[in-house]
Amino acid sequence: MIRKKNSLSFMTKMSIRKRLIIVFLLVSLVPLCVIGSISYFSSRSALSSKAAQYSMDSLVKTGYILEMKLAEYADVSLQMQIDRSLNETISNYVKAENDYDMVLASIVLKRAIERYLYADEGIAGLMFLGETEKHFVALGSIKLQPDFRETEFYAQVLSAGGRVVWASSPYVMEDSDQAYILAGRLIEDLNTGRPLGVFLTFVSEESIDRLVNYSVYQEPDIQESYFMLISRTGQIAALPKKAGKEHVGKDLSDFLNNSAALQEIIGGGAEKNALFTGLFKENVLLTVGRMGSQQQLAASSWEGQTTATAEELGTYDWYLLGITPTSYLYQEARSVGVTTLILGVIFGGGAVLLSLLVAFNISDPLARMVKIMKKVENGDMTARVEITNQDELGFVGKSFNRMLENTNRLLANTMKAVTAVFEHSSILEQGSEQSAQTAESIARAFEDINKGTMEQTIEAEKSSKLMIELAEKIDLMVNKSGEVGNITSSVKTMSVKSKDAVSMLMDKAKETDRITADIIKDITELHSSVEEIRNITDVIVNIAEQTNLLALNASIEAARAGEAGRGFAVVAEEVNKLAAHSQEAGRAINHFLQTIETKTTTSTQTAERAYEVVREQRSAVSLAQMSFDEIITAMDNAVDQLTVMNTIIDQINGFKEQTVQSIISISAISEETAAATEQVFASCEEQTSMAQQVKAMAEELQALARTLVEITSSFKATT
Repeated sequence: MIRKKNSLSFMTKMSIRKRLIIVFLLVSLVPLCVIGSISYFSSRSALSSKAAQYSMDSLVKTGYILEMKLAEYADVSLQMQIDRSLNETISNYVKAENDYDMVLASIVLKRAIERYLYADEGIAGLMFLGETEKHFVALGSIKLQPDFRETEFYAQVLSAGGRVVWASSPYVMEDSDQAYILAGRLIEDLNTGRPLGVFLTFVSEESIDRLVNYSVYQEPDIQESYFMLISRTGQIAALPKKAGKEHVGKDLSDFLNNSAALQEIIGGGAEKNALFTGLFKENVLLTVGRMGSQQQLAASSWEGQTTATAEELGTYDWYLLGITPTSYLYQEARSVGVTTLILGVIFGGGAVLLSLLVAFNISDPLARMVKIMKKVENGDMTARVEITNQDELGFVGKSFNRMLENTNRLLANTMKAVTAVFEHSSILEQGSEQSAQTAESIARAFEDINKGTMEQTIEAEKSSKLMIELAEKIDLMVNKSGEVGNITSSVKTMSVKSKDAVSMLMDKAKETDRITADIIKDITELHSSVEEIRNITDVIVNIAEQTNLLALNASIEAARAGEAGRGFAVVAEEVNKLAAHSQEAGRAINHFLQTIETKTTTSTQTAERAYEVVREQRSAVSLAQMSFDEIITAMDNAVDQLTVMNTIIDQINGFKEQTVQSIISISAISEETAAATEQVFASCEEQTSMAQQVKAMAEELQALARTLVEITSSFKATT
């Protein structure tokens, strides 16, 4: 019973309009929200299961295609082993007895294997490494170096015994961002079984990417899913441009939110081969497969915000990942959610409109009654209730209007009487106030006159004293002006001497300017001579380069001639050496000339800066000379002005005695005027006191009348 009473008390504190709106919203929106939520999450679960199964099927097919392509790349090194002509070519290259035979054999070997390089765009480079460092042949668009003998992968190929070995991680070039998948095989002599060397195949990451993500590049605006190739260690080997090529060669765990779950799938300890996770800052469905496996795992129900599926891809030690963004996967589920939201808004709006219509029909008459009562409460007696209902509310409204009319008539009569009293008291107050103000004005005027007279007397006495002090200061000023004249003459003499020194400095600056110009001219001629020598050395270097080319051609022709051209080859080699020495000497001379040219350029710039400094010094000396001329002229004018000033001071000293006598007479007259003003001021003070008493009585009467007016003015009534 207590709970029911509290509930009813809470409801009675709400308006009828709010209660109706709340009830209609609960009845219409709650069932719709429940049904919409169930539909949305059911569709998400179904889409996740279907997408995982579809992704797994695509992963198996793509893995098979990739395995076939990798087998083709492995066959390139296999041909080096089983093709007898290729095997003999490699054997001849390794067994060459001298450098000349090795060069010829390397040319034949390059021609034999370059057809495999151009047969497939995915092969970026081919390399053969013999047992010694000098046995090195490389073809392709990438810069290959013979330092692979020091890598762990090279040791793995040697220990594989002729089987193809795929690198466990992608190979990334140091001077570029390109990544490659590396395959190696030990090549043996078919006749003796002796190891000849290691053959390496570099497969570009771009070709693997375009193979597994063919649909992504064909339909970039439609296809959202893509595949990614990673190694067992978790390094990214291939992925499309839309995912970011800069991630190739980096560890996948750096971009994956749930790397532990992926490791469990790869290790075979997970029940499902798919999971939702965060990758590259977006939520994705991730499926995993290893090359060569034909196993297909169906995805069951999925929960959570993020998912990955796993299938192994053979003996290549690589894993193929299928990536599907959840934003694309849940597109249909979001459509269901948006539809549910739109229906909720529509039904909610309809419920609000219906509840408002019913609430207005019931609560509008009561609201109008409450509004009029608030106006009457604030003093508006002219307000009336307009209710056209013929029920109890209409009867209450008419009775309320009649009560307001009776009260309005009583209030109007009271306001008229109070207004008349207030107007008469205001007139009386204004008259008394004017009388008091007039008396106060007269008193203030006489008080000001009295003060002015007293101040005038005091100031006259002060002026007399100041005039005496002024006479003393005038005498002192006459003496000081004489001293200033002597100092001015001394300054003029010093200025004339300084001007002579500045003239001498100007002559020295002109001589320095001439010497600096000669230095700049000599350095410029030296620079021209260096340029001529450089032209000559360039000719020597060009001749040496041409001689070098001729010697090289002669060596080639001697090699073609065989035994008959060996002597000619020795001569060509010596000519080549002399040309190389000449070329190096020419380059050394050019280097020395460049150093001399740099120093002469620096000296020229320094001399030019010194020349500019001298020119600025000459300008400064000229300005100083002009300044001393102006100082001498100013000193002459100062002496003339001091003479005129002394004459004026003598005249001022003659008038000082007359001024002192006049000030003494003014002081006596001011004292007599002050005595008469004090008598008139006393009479004005008595009149002001009487006017203040009348004003106080008028203010008291007006205050009473104002109180009555304020009380009645709070009511708004008709007259």
